Amino acid sequence: MSLLDDILAHNREYVEDQNTGYVETDTKCSKMPSREMAIVTCMDTRLVNFLEDSMDIGRGEAKIVKTAGNCITGPFDGVVRSLLVCIYELGVNEIFIIGHHECGMANYSKRSNRKNVGSWYCTRSDSYGP
Repeated sequence: MSLLDDILAHNREYVEDQNTGYVETDTKCSKMPSREMAIVTCMDTRLVNFLEDSMDIGRGEAKIVKTAGNCITGPFDGVVRSLLVCIYELGVNEIFIIGHHECGMANYSKRSNRKNVGSWYCTRSDSYGP
C-alpha cells in the first residue's frame, strides 16, 4: 500500500466517523484569523504540532505561512503575496517571523542547490524532462 493509499484510507475513516469535534470547531471558525496575526515560519517538519502549541495558538486564530528557512526572497515572492492577502483581505494586524534552531537553510547556497537540482534533473530526464 502506498503512502497516498494510507492517507486516503485514514481520511475515509475520519469522514465516516463524522468527527464531531472537527465539525463543531469548523462551523465556529472563520477564514479571518481571530487573533489578527500571521506567522512566517520554516517548513521544517519538527515544527508541525509544535509551533502553534508553544505559542498558544488554536485553530482559526492565526494565518501560518511556511517556507524553506522562513525566507522572504523578493518583493513579489509567494510569501509577500500571502502576507498582502493576510493584511488587506483577512484583517491581519501583526506579523511574526519565527526561525528555529538548526535550520537546514542556514547552510544553503545557490551553488550547492544548482548542483543538486542539475544532478536530479539529469538522472530523471527520461521521466520528467523534455
